[in-house]
Amino acid sequence: MTAVDFAAADLGEAEFAEAPRARRRYQDASAIEAFRQPKVVILGGSDKGATYDELAKAVAQNDVRAALLIGEQAEKIKTALNAVGFSACTNGGTTMSEIVANAKAAARSGDAVLLSTGCASFGLFKDYKDRGDQFKSAVMTLN
Repeated sequence: MTAVDFAAADLGEAEFAEAPRARRRYQDASAIEAFRQPKVVILGGSDKGATYDELAKAVAQNDVRAALLIGEQAEKIKTALNAVGFSACTNGGTTMSEIVANAKAAARSGDAVLLSTGCASFGLFKDYKDRGDQFKSAVMTLN
């Protein structure tokens, strides 16, 4: 049994994937660990009352090229990432189209772009399903 299911699209240059059921920190860490290639991760959203220590360790230890931070938890996640020596953080954007475009710009050929936010989706999105649907739609318009 896997802790994380993925919805993915390989666009030739980079693979875009969403971990739609990764709504707990250990699941987000598992999602990050599941991709062996370099990756760009999209992290953030609204507060679930937890720390980001384990998530930050997973980012620092698993060949993450860049972390795009979104939502109200962006600064808290950035602090946790900086605490483990990871500094390749950037503002991801405020709409999913902008977030995906920024992720594509940060990725290199062969990378994975992973939406595994570590947070609840409220604020920017209605819920995790809306977030995932918007992600898939934005990825499909990249061609």
